[in-house]
Amino acid sequence: MIIMARKSKHFQLSEKNYAYLEELKEERQLKYLSDALDLVINEHRCKGDITTDYIIKLIVDKVSERIEEKFRGIKTASNSSDRNTKILLEMINGMFFKAKYGEIVTIAEDKSPALIIAENSVQKSIEGSRIKKLDSNFK
Repeated sequence: MIIMARKSKHFQLSEKNYAYLEELKEERQLKYLSDALDLVINEHRCKGDITTDYIIKLIVDKVSERIEEKFRGIKTASNSSDRNTKILLEMINGMFFKAKYGEIVTIAEDKSPALIIAENSVQKSIEGSRIKKLDSNFK
């Protein structure tokens, strides 16, 4: 235990607090009432540090939970998109085999009217989903 220089001060305490310090002095077998007061102050400081650490841990846990929820949703959407893309590739490949296409025209060369309609439909669907999501976030 480190012995530090002490300062002498006069304090007024309620009877209840004075009795508490006396009781603490006896329980802990302290020599002076000021030692009991030092003990209470030091315990209060430690408790304050523990409380701050607890609050920080609680915030970290809550933020982690929220981020995990968001990533779970992104992962689910990504898996669904990947699955749907693979299905479409398989279907198109099957159509090419059945129709015995040897060559194809790329989108960079020319877009078919059907592709333009499909792109517009998907764009409208995405915009509608965004609006619904924004609306649900503000309710």
